[in-house]
Amino acid sequence: MAHAKTSLRAEQRAMRERMRAAGMSHQQIAVEFARRYGLRPRAAWRNAHGWSQTEAAEQINRRAGDTGLDPSGTAAMTGPHLCEYENWPGEGPKPSGRRPTPLVLALLAAAYGTPAIHDLLDLADYQNMPAADRLVLNATVHAQSQPGNGARPARHAARAHVVDRRAPHRRPHSARPPALPAPGGGTPSPGAIPPALAPLATALLSAPQAPAGAQAVLADEAVRIWKLRQAARYRELAAGLPEALTRARSREAEPDASWSPTGLAALAHLYNAASSLAKNLGSFELAGIAADRAVRTADRTGDPLLAGAAAYRLANVLLSAGHNASARALAVSAADRLRPILTATASHTAMWGALLATAAQAAGREHAAAEAWELLGASKVAAGLLAGEQADLFSVFGPASWLVHAVNIAADLGDGAEATRRAAQIPAGRLPPMLAERRAFLLLGKARGHALRADLTAATETLLEAEQAAPEEFRHNTEARKLVLQLLSAGPRPGALLRELAARTSTEPTVTGPDRTSP
Repeated sequence: MAHAKTSLRAEQRAMRERMRAAGMSHQQIAVEFARRYGLRPRAAWRNAHGWSQTEAAEQINRRAGDTGLDPSGTAAMTGPHLCEYENWPGEGPKPSGRRPTPLVLALLAAAYGTPAIHDLLDLADYQNMPAADRLVLNATVHAQSQPGNGARPARHAARAHVVDRRAPHRRPHSARPPALPAPGGGTPSPGAIPPALAPLATALLSAPQAPAGAQAVLADEAVRIWKLRQAARYRELAAGLPEALTRARSREAEPDASWSPTGLAALAHLYNAASSLAKNLGSFELAGIAADRAVRTADRTGDPLLAGAAAYRLANVLLSAGHNASARALAVSAADRLRPILTATASHTAMWGALLATAAQAAGREHAAAEAWELLGASKVAAGLLAGEQADLFSVFGPASWLVHAVNIAADLGDGAEATRRAAQIPAGRLPPMLAERRAFLLLGKARGHALRADLTAATETLLEAEQAAPEEFRHNTEARKLVLQLLSAGPRPGALLRELAARTSTEPTVTGPDRTSP
């Protein structure tokens, strides 16, 4: 048996050398090895390079270090682990072994130099892959196809982005994107959409009926909608956004040449606003649809900053829906694409920092403390480059927002002392008054920190402050509701203020999902 394996390796080595001598690429070798030797894609690409599993693991770890995902050089990938990744999902009736996440696939693609991550997948992978992973892979587009993204070496293409090779590059906007799975399995039915979101659902999913608006007017509308969203005025947003979105969508089937960059950007920003509102009011499926539309529209503009904003919104939908690993992978990938131009403008810098902070938040919710603090540490580079909070239609980020994320990551990791310490480092007035949603995010993280330290009085006072700062955000926030109930059960005699707060929150409609607290 050992002799047979040696003979096979020698045969493959000779075949590989002949193909390379003939000028054939690693991709052509991988295709031939898969056909001739029955190898699955990940094993075929490794063998195309002539690497053993241990040698390939070393290359993958080196690539992880180069991209900042393994700065300490802990060599997370091993030969045995790679073997499991290559064989997943196995041949049994149920998947077995290690499932390669989008992040793992991106690292393999970068190490092997594959044109796209999808070149590492076959039918068995797609049939057994979680829907959230498919959403991440299918909603992202190849960075090299974007005008203005800047020249990038071919060997970085796979690491930089993901492409869906099973469908045309530009999918029709009338096609419904993959549904965002509900945490714990299943997909929310249309009947699960809250009544307040019914007009928005109609605006997103129905054929537009209103006359198309002027593109300059759409840009003004996008700014107005963004201000309502940052102020957490969800009732006004739910009333005005559907009409603005319907007018904008009346033109979206027109060829790109008829659109100004401002008009397409406004449409993408309106989709982002729709995704944020749907997430905040409890419909993750609707939020995922709107976020996917934003990704597609950003693709049409060729603007890497707008693409980053769309990826940021989709990552936050995944994060709020409990798909933390997918959110982290998407945010890291989008940040990596922006890295070459992160200092182009303050908006680029803030967008890069916000993406890494979102990835850090996702790692924190997975209780991956070292990775969470490493990613947040990387995002501090952006915070240090910004004089203050950069708040625009693309993202909100700066030194104060960096600390807000630190507060919430510490709370997610169960470190109440660190959460309250970080919160105390944010001077009054560092967050602009218009950013009510961000202020509520800070105060809820701070309240969670006090609760972890069993300081019920301080936790209650901070929750009341959050309710006053952003009443509508607090009313719809599941994390706030859970914390109020936790404080009620923590002591034998809850205070009057806490009982009154509990009475107000208990009368509000229940929002679906495990945790929709995210920027």
